Amino acid sequence: MGFRPINMNKTLRINGEVLNHSELLLKEKNATSNWEKEIYHFAAWLTGQDESPMTFKTSGSTGVPKTIKFSKKEVFDSAIRTIKFFNLHRDQRFLLCLPAAFVAGRMMIARAWVCGADLYTVPPSNHPLSAVSPEVKIHFAAFTPPQLEKSLFSNKQSILSNIDTIIIGGGIVNIELKQKLLDLTNNFYQTYGMTETLTHVAVKKLNAPADNFYHSISEEIWFSTSPDLSLIVHVNNMEIKTNDQVRLINSKTFEWLGRNDFVINSGGLKIHPEQLEEIILQTGILKENHFYITGIKDTEWGERPCLVSLDLISEEQLQAINKHLGKHHQIKKTILLSTFDYTPTGKLIRKKFI
Repeated sequence: MGFRPINMNKTLRINGEVLNHSELLLKEKNATSNWEKEIYHFAAWLTGQDESPMTFKTSGSTGVPKTIKFSKKEVFDSAIRTIKFFNLHRDQRFLLCLPAAFVAGRMMIARAWVCGADLYTVPPSNHPLSAVSPEVKIHFAAFTPPQLEKSLFSNKQSILSNIDTIIIGGGIVNIELKQKLLDLTNNFYQTYGMTETLTHVAVKKLNAPADNFYHSISEEIWFSTSPDLSLIVHVNNMEIKTNDQVRLINSKTFEWLGRNDFVINSGGLKIHPEQLEEIILQTGILKENHFYITGIKDTEWGERPCLVSLDLISEEQLQAINKHLGKHHQIKKTILLSTFDYTPTGKLIRKKFI
């Protein structure tokens, strides 16, 4: 007999309407937009009798996108971990403002399916709260950093402030945004996870009391590191080696340092561009989301840090930036681009100029 969670898999409540498998299939067929079709397609798989695995797509932020198959039980187990950690329940309403073609959006659907909560859906955009009525109470939501930033610095901040718990994934939350969150009384968590782990396996609190470390969301999930300090996630009886460099505090806690994919190897010194970017942002010299640090070929050192920007960087600005950077982290070259490239889920695609 296949996996069959009791009283949880036959219906799903979407926008206040309780829908069974047949009704979800009809909704998928009649949907006029792709984002809605994706929601009902995944929801129909959850509520149906078919136990075939579902194919998930990675975002492709560090390489060619790939596909991974997960069983309904694996999706269920991941949803249960989040539900328990955040104490979610059927009397709540979850906001879905992420594409259901990818893991983050799909797992919001799965969490509503498992605990019976109402899934409130809006079109995926950088202004997700523009489609939310002030009268609608949201208890749990997942945003990308750009979505959170647009919501925070808009006339929809009152709606944002009224959401009990917000998780943020798909990118780094910048310093300005973190500072703004400290003034809010609802709960904001940065998540750590990937498609391979079926969304987040660890979180850190961003507002009071703020935390610098990621913590496992479940007793079933623990961490170790490889010899090169890459994080290994132990989940679902698997060891998933990641491309993230971390400082391991204990088997349940770590400090994230940066992506292996982005590391600049300068004369044997490993430089994490994400850390340099944070230092530069603290100076206030450059605009948020208008630059990034990457590696450029260097005949003497192999690679050196390079500043890629949407704005022209003056010599005076570069000198001012380098005053805040270490001796071996100095930036000697800048590259001006008209636009940056992003994945379908909004992640910056960093180019190395090697």
